[in-house]
Amino acid sequence: MIIIGYLVIFAYIFLLLFVVGPLVKKFYNVECSRKVVHTSLFAIWIFFEIFLKGTIHQVIIPFIVTIMNTISNKFKIFKSIERDSEKCYGTIYFSIAVLAVMLFVLVFPQFYYCSGIAIFCLTFGDGFASLIGYNVKSTKIYKNKSLAGSIACFVASVISINALNIFYNIGLTELMLIVIGLAVVVFELIGKDFDNFTVTFSSFILSCIGIKFPNNNIAIVLGLIEIIILIGIVLKNNKEKKISCEF
Repeated sequence: MIIIGYLVIFAYIFLLLFVVGPLVKKFYNVECSRKVVHTSLFAIWIFFEIFLKGTIHQVIIPFIVTIMNTISNKFKIFKSIERDSEKCYGTIYFSIAVLAVMLFVLVFPQFYYCSGIAIFCLTFGDGFASLIGYNVKSTKIYKNKSLAGSIACFVASVISINALNIFYNIGLTELMLIVIGLAVVVFELIGKDFDNFTVTFSSFILSCIGIKFPNNNIAIVLGLIEIIILIGIVLKNNKEKKISCEF
Protein backbone atom coordinates (compact mmCIF):
# COMPACT_ATOMS: atom_id res chain seq x y z
CA MET A 1 0.00 0.00 0.00
CA ILE A 2 2.83 2.42 0.84
CA ILE A 3 4.60 1.93 -2.49
CA ILE A 4 1.30 2.36 -4.31
CA GLY A 5 0.71 5.52 -2.29
CA TYR A 6 4.04 7.00 -3.39
CA LEU A 7 3.39 6.08 -7.03
CA VAL A 8 -0.13 7.54 -7.01
CA ILE A 9 0.85 10.75 -5.20
CA PHE A 10 3.89 11.58 -7.31
CA ALA A 11 2.15 10.58 -10.55
CA TYR A 12 -0.64 12.98 -9.60
CA ILE A 13 1.78 15.78 -8.70
CA PHE A 14 3.72 15.43 -11.95
CA LEU A 15 0.46 15.28 -13.92
CA LEU A 16 -0.47 18.64 -12.43
CA LEU A 17 2.98 20.17 -12.93
CA PHE A 18 3.73 18.95 -16.44
CA VAL A 19 0.31 18.48 -18.07
CA VAL A 20 -2.50 20.39 -16.37
CA GLY A 21 -0.44 23.42 -15.30
CA PRO A 22 1.22 24.03 -18.69
CA LEU A 23 -2.12 23.70 -20.51
CA VAL A 24 -3.76 26.28 -18.24
CA LYS A 25 -0.74 28.57 -18.57
CA LYS A 26 -0.86 28.28 -22.37
CA PHE A 27 -4.51 29.26 -22.65
CA TYR A 28 -4.67 31.72 -19.71
CA ASN A 29 -1.63 32.81 -17.68
CA VAL A 30 0.80 31.67 -15.03
CA GLU A 31 -1.38 33.04 -12.19
CA CYS A 32 -4.27 30.82 -13.26
CA SER A 33 -2.03 27.79 -13.71
CA ARG A 34 -0.52 28.37 -10.24
CA LYS A 35 -3.92 28.43 -8.61
CA VAL A 36 -5.37 25.51 -10.59
CA VAL A 37 -2.42 23.39 -9.43
CA HIS A 38 -2.72 24.87 -5.92
CA THR A 39 -6.42 23.98 -5.67
CA SER A 40 -6.04 20.52 -7.19
CA LEU A 41 -3.53 19.52 -4.52
CA PHE A 42 -6.41 18.89 -2.09
CA ALA A 43 -6.36 15.31 -3.42
CA ILE A 44 -2.97 14.69 -1.83
CA TRP A 45 -4.59 14.54 1.61
CA ILE A 46 -7.14 12.04 0.30
CA PHE A 47 -4.25 9.88 -0.94
CA PHE A 48 -2.65 10.19 2.50
CA GLU A 49 -5.91 8.99 4.03
CA ILE A 50 -6.16 6.00 1.69
CA PHE A 51 -2.54 4.85 1.56
CA LEU A 52 -0.35 6.46 4.24
CA LYS A 53 -2.48 7.53 7.21
CA GLY A 54 -0.66 7.30 10.54
CA THR A 55 2.73 6.51 9.01
CA ILE A 56 5.94 8.55 8.76
CA HIS A 57 5.37 8.64 4.99
CA GLN A 58 2.69 11.31 5.39
CA VAL A 59 5.58 13.53 6.55
CA ILE A 60 8.26 12.28 4.16
CA ILE A 61 6.26 13.15 1.04
CA PRO A 62 5.70 16.86 1.85
CA PHE A 63 9.35 17.01 2.94
CA ILE A 64 10.43 15.72 -0.50
CA VAL A 65 8.02 18.14 -2.19
CA THR A 66 9.50 21.02 -0.16
CA ILE A 67 12.95 20.16 -1.47
CA MET A 68 11.57 19.88 -5.02
CA ASN A 69 9.84 23.25 -4.73
CA THR A 70 12.96 24.90 -3.32
CA ILE A 71 15.06 23.66 -6.24
CA SER A 72 12.35 24.64 -8.74
CA ASN A 73 12.08 28.10 -7.22
CA LYS A 74 15.82 28.59 -7.70
CA PHE A 75 16.10 27.18 -11.22
CA LYS A 76 12.50 27.69 -12.49
CA ILE A 77 11.97 24.00 -13.26
CA PHE A 78 8.19 23.85 -12.75
CA LYS A 79 7.41 26.75 -15.06
CA SER A 80 3.63 26.43 -14.71
CA ILE A 81 3.80 27.43 -11.03
CA GLU A 82 6.82 29.72 -10.92
CA ARG A 83 6.56 33.48 -11.25
CA ASP A 84 9.45 35.41 -12.80
CA SER A 85 10.26 37.01 -9.45
CA GLU A 86 12.95 35.17 -7.49
CA LYS A 87 11.42 36.35 -4.22
CA CYS A 88 8.14 34.45 -4.65
CA TYR A 89 8.25 31.57 -2.19
CA GLY A 90 4.57 30.62 -2.10
CA THR A 91 5.09 27.10 -3.43
CA ILE A 92 7.73 26.44 -0.78
CA TYR A 93 5.54 27.84 2.00
CA PHE A 94 2.67 25.66 0.76
CA SER A 95 4.58 22.41 1.16
CA ILE A 96 6.12 23.50 4.49
CA ALA A 97 2.64 24.24 5.86
CA VAL A 98 1.43 20.78 4.79
CA LEU A 99 4.58 19.22 6.26
CA ALA A 100 3.97 20.96 9.61
CA VAL A 101 0.37 19.82 10.06
CA MET A 102 1.09 16.27 8.90
CA LEU A 103 3.97 16.07 11.38
CA PHE A 104 1.75 17.35 14.19
CA VAL A 105 -0.99 14.79 13.53
CA LEU A 106 1.58 12.02 13.31
CA VAL A 107 2.43 12.80 16.94
CA PHE A 108 -1.20 13.57 17.91
CA PRO A 109 -3.29 11.25 15.70
CA GLN A 110 -6.55 12.22 17.44
CA PHE A 111 -6.42 15.43 15.40
CA TYR A 112 -5.71 13.68 12.10
CA TYR A 113 -8.85 14.93 10.36
CA CYS A 114 -7.99 18.49 11.34
CA SER A 115 -5.09 18.19 8.91
CA GLY A 116 -7.62 17.45 6.17
CA ILE A 117 -9.63 20.53 7.09
CA ALA A 118 -6.47 22.68 7.09
CA ILE A 119 -5.31 21.37 3.72
CA PHE A 120 -8.78 21.74 2.18
CA CYS A 121 -8.95 25.33 3.43
CA LEU A 122 -5.47 25.97 2.06
CA THR A 123 -6.24 24.50 -1.34
CA PHE A 124 -9.88 25.43 -1.87
CA GLY A 125 -10.22 28.56 0.30
CA ASP A 126 -6.96 30.27 -0.55
CA GLY A 127 -7.01 28.88 -4.09
CA PHE A 128 -10.48 30.15 -5.00
CA ALA A 129 -9.78 33.49 -3.30
CA SER A 130 -6.96 34.07 -5.77
CA LEU A 131 -8.68 32.53 -8.80
CA ILE A 132 -11.85 34.58 -8.42
CA GLY A 133 -10.11 37.66 -7.06
CA TYR A 134 -7.67 37.71 -9.95
CA ASN A 135 -10.26 37.14 -12.70
CA VAL A 136 -13.41 38.89 -11.42
CA LYS A 137 -13.51 42.66 -10.98
CA SER A 138 -14.97 43.80 -7.68
CA THR A 139 -14.42 46.23 -4.79
CA LYS A 140 -11.07 46.03 -3.04
CA ILE A 141 -11.62 45.50 0.68
CA TYR A 142 -7.99 45.31 1.83
CA LYS A 143 -5.00 46.31 -0.27
CA ASN A 144 -5.20 44.17 -3.43
CA LYS A 145 -7.75 41.73 -1.96
CA SER A 146 -11.23 41.91 -3.43
CA LEU A 147 -14.74 41.33 -2.11
CA ALA A 148 -15.39 38.67 -4.78
CA GLY A 149 -12.22 36.82 -3.81
CA SER A 150 -13.10 36.87 -0.11
CA ILE A 151 -16.64 35.61 -0.74
CA ALA A 152 -15.24 32.82 -2.93
CA CYS A 153 -12.73 32.01 -0.19
CA PHE A 154 -15.46 31.70 2.44
CA VAL A 155 -17.86 29.66 0.31
CA ALA A 156 -15.17 27.28 -0.94
CA SER A 157 -13.79 26.77 2.59
CA VAL A 158 -17.17 26.08 4.20
CA ILE A 159 -18.35 23.72 1.45
CA SER A 160 -15.11 21.73 1.40
CA ILE A 161 -14.78 21.32 5.18
CA ASN A 162 -18.49 20.52 5.47
CA ALA A 163 -17.96 17.71 2.95
CA LEU A 164 -15.11 16.37 5.07
CA ASN A 165 -17.13 16.80 8.25
CA ILE A 166 -20.02 14.76 6.85
CA PHE A 167 -17.98 12.09 5.04
CA TYR A 168 -15.63 11.35 7.95
CA ASN A 169 -18.10 12.18 10.73
CA ILE A 170 -15.58 14.57 12.31
CA GLY A 171 -18.07 16.12 14.72
CA LEU A 172 -17.70 19.85 14.07
CA THR A 173 -20.84 21.90 14.64
CA GLU A 174 -22.32 23.84 11.73
CA LEU A 175 -21.50 27.11 13.50
CA MET A 176 -17.87 26.03 13.89
CA LEU A 177 -17.69 25.38 10.15
CA ILE A 178 -18.71 29.00 9.57
CA VAL A 179 -16.18 30.21 12.14
CA ILE A 180 -13.39 28.31 10.39
CA GLY A 181 -14.54 29.71 7.03
CA LEU A 182 -14.44 33.26 8.41
CA ALA A 183 -10.99 32.64 9.87
CA VAL A 184 -9.72 31.56 6.45
CA VAL A 185 -11.04 34.82 4.98
CA VAL A 186 -9.46 36.94 7.73
CA PHE A 187 -6.06 35.24 7.61
CA GLU A 188 -6.04 35.15 3.81
CA LEU A 189 -6.58 38.92 3.86
CA ILE A 190 -3.90 39.77 6.40
CA GLY A 191 -1.47 36.95 5.65
CA LYS A 192 0.22 38.78 2.76
CA ASP A 193 3.05 36.60 1.39
CA PHE A 194 2.62 34.18 4.29
CA ASP A 195 -1.07 33.36 3.73
CA ASN A 196 -0.22 29.70 3.05
CA PHE A 197 0.90 29.55 6.67
CA THR A 198 -1.77 31.76 8.23
CA VAL A 199 -4.67 30.03 6.44
CA THR A 200 -3.37 26.53 7.17
CA PHE A 201 -2.52 27.02 10.82
CA SER A 202 -5.60 29.09 11.73
CA SER A 203 -8.00 26.55 10.21
CA PHE A 204 -6.05 23.69 11.77
CA ILE A 205 -6.07 25.21 15.27
CA LEU A 206 -9.75 26.15 15.10
CA SER A 207 -10.75 22.69 13.89
CA CYS A 208 -8.77 21.16 16.78
CA ILE A 209 -10.65 23.46 19.18
CA GLY A 210 -13.95 22.53 17.52
CA ILE A 211 -13.28 18.82 17.98
CA LYS A 212 -12.00 19.19 21.54
CA PHE A 213 -14.86 21.48 22.61
CA PRO A 214 -17.88 20.64 20.42
CA ASN A 215 -20.23 23.34 21.68
CA ASN A 216 -21.49 26.53 20.10
CA ASN A 217 -20.53 28.87 22.96
CA ILE A 218 -16.86 28.87 22.02
CA ALA A 219 -17.78 29.12 18.34
CA ILE A 220 -19.94 32.20 19.00
CA VAL A 221 -17.11 33.97 20.86
CA LEU A 222 -14.58 33.13 18.16
CA GLY A 223 -16.99 34.17 15.43
CA LEU A 224 -17.64 37.56 17.05
CA ILE A 225 -13.90 38.18 17.36
CA GLU A 226 -13.43 37.35 13.68
CA ILE A 227 -16.28 39.64 12.62
CA ILE A 228 -14.78 42.51 14.63
CA ILE A 229 -11.37 41.91 13.03
CA LEU A 230 -12.95 41.73 9.57
CA ILE A 231 -14.83 45.00 10.09
CA GLY A 232 -11.62 46.61 11.35
CA ILE A 233 -9.76 45.46 8.23
CA VAL A 234 -12.40 46.94 5.91
CA LEU A 235 -12.60 50.22 7.85
CA LYS A 236 -8.82 50.54 7.86
CA ASN A 237 -8.72 49.98 4.12
CA ASN A 238 -11.43 52.62 3.52
CA LYS A 239 -9.57 55.10 5.73
CA GLU A 240 -6.32 54.54 3.86
CA LYS A 241 -8.09 54.98 0.50
CA LYS A 242 -9.68 58.24 1.72
CA ILE A 243 -6.33 59.60 2.89
CA SER A 244 -4.65 58.68 -0.40
CA CYS A 245 -7.45 60.41 -2.34
CA GLU A 246 -7.06 63.57 -0.25
CA PHE A 247 -3.39 63.76 -1.12
